Amino acid sequence: MISEKKFYSKVKKMPSGCWEWQAYINRHGYGHLNVNGKTIHAHRMAWIYKNGEISGKILVCHKCDNPKCVNLDHLFLGTNQDNKNDAVNKKRHTFGERIHSSKLNAKQVISIFTSYKNLSSIKGLSVKHSVSIQCVYDIVNGVTWKHLNLIKES
Repeated sequence: MISEKKFYSKVKKMPSGCWEWQAYINRHGYGHLNVNGKTIHAHRMAWIYKNGEISGKILVCHKCDNPKCVNLDHLFLGTNQDNKNDAVNKKRHTFGERIHSSKLNAKQVISIFTSYKNLSSIKGLSVKHSVSIQCVYDIVNGVTWKHLNLIKES
């Protein structure tokens, strides 16, 4: 395992307060390093140096939204859902029709949901809207387009 001293030799303190990882950065902008033959995020390693091991399902999240940052003051532990909620609260999360590959808009999704409630078939709705059966199934069961709160309203 890389020593803590060597780890922090690969960090640059920025005027923003972020401490940016200067070694390998993945395509998503996160610092990576190899520890005992395993790839680990640099910000997770920083947390481990200070606080010890972390449960496998717990994430080390960024308050600063800078994936290169390893400053412990900018990090917090959370679940995947906590991380998603943080992104939504900061208006960084892309969902619904803002996803570039989305074939539907909110009005169409509401139409699908309403039509299904009025006994239209999933297959018929998928044909009508030129989307997969799975897409319609996920809409009417609240798996996707959750931000429209369709299930709660029904």
